[in-house]
Amino acid sequence: MDQVGSGSFALAEEPPRSATPTLQMAVVALSFLLAAWVVLWLRPTQDPAMAAVLMIVMMAVPGALSEYFLVQRRAGPADGMRRDRGQASAARVMQKIVGLWAIYGAMLFAYLMLPVYDAPLYDAFLRTFPVVLPWIMGLSIPYIALVDSLQTEPEDRLWRFGGLLLLREVDRDGIGNWLLGWLVKAFFLPLMFCFLTGYIADLWAFKLTDEGFGYRLFILSYQSLYFIDVAVGTLGYCMTLRLLGTHIRSAQPTVAGWVVALMCYPPFWPAISQAYLRYNPDWEWEAWLAGSPVLFAIWAVMILACLVVYVWATMAFGLRFSNLTHRGVITNGPYRYTKHPAYIAKNLSWWLVAIPFIPEDGSFLTALACCFMLLGVNTVYFLRAKTEERHMMEDPAYRAYAAWIERNGIFRRR
Repeated sequence: MDQVGSGSFALAEEPPRSATPTLQMAVVALSFLLAAWVVLWLRPTQDPAMAAVLMIVMMAVPGALSEYFLVQRRAGPADGMRRDRGQASAARVMQKIVGLWAIYGAMLFAYLMLPVYDAPLYDAFLRTFPVVLPWIMGLSIPYIALVDSLQTEPEDRLWRFGGLLLLREVDRDGIGNWLLGWLVKAFFLPLMFCFLTGYIADLWAFKLTDEGFGYRLFILSYQSLYFIDVAVGTLGYCMTLRLLGTHIRSAQPTVAGWVVALMCYPPFWPAISQAYLRYNPDWEWEAWLAGSPVLFAIWAVMILACLVVYVWATMAFGLRFSNLTHRGVITNGPYRYTKHPAYIAKNLSWWLVAIPFIPEDGSFLTALACCFMLLGVNTVYFLRAKTEERHMMEDPAYRAYAAWIERNGIFRRR
């Protein structure tokens, strides 16, 4: 890890331009607040899955409009796009539709056939995806036609993949990595959507009672912050759109990068954490500080401060949040100060929540073992950061950002 610098927060120069400017981040934040108010307060539906769909639509529409009409008006059209419309090719559009619908069909088949999706975790998604999919497929026809008319090179990887399915001779270069991007979306979208429905249901059921008010307020704040995180994350996986420039440029190309990322999520993480990285899971900070209201409040604020930074980092992506992919270089928000603010904040919060250094039985050996296990989790995230950096360093824009952080970031070399 980089050594801590002098401690000065003064920035000598401006960072490279962010793919998601502050204006777009603000639009996403405001649209989230409106959507959350409608879903949590007005409750137009009693089904948390439909409420999650409504939230995503309410965030996606203003996010897309601001990205297209405000951001691109200033920064220029998205990569590979032009302002003036050309003539869409019917044959080309049909070939792209064949490719896209084949991917949708493969996703639906996987969700219905793979045993992992029989788990209760995925119930909300499996009820919702078949209902939403026909709408997505229908809207994809005019969308593909519009994009085709605006592309500078319309014979893209989707067109080439469609050609492969139609047994036509096409250039296969880049199709494998492009399909990996779809695999990322297919894996993470159900997870994020189900996490979102879970938080909606929990917040609907939450009661802020007088008994244990301080701790209940902390839990409400804790859940609300993760609610924001998964809402923006779900939005990001839905909005991989070339028209907006939020598409996937490239997917993580290494096996190591995939392993250290996927092991942090179900169905892999529950098994790994229980068998190898079980760090003080049954004894947390609120029991330790229950008899000291002042220390309890200070500790709670420190945990929530970590989560605020974590959610701020997610919000900085706007419509571009995604694991294992490159969708543009983010240089504002907390990324102005360090390359991995989300990982740093989340891992620090786990030390504060789990207090592995103060085990319930008071044993030094237990504390040592728990700290060792949590350090193992920290190591996984360190490896995630490094594999992500190696992937992103293929982009000159990220190399410029990394060089800027080396000169100006908090965790910089002397």
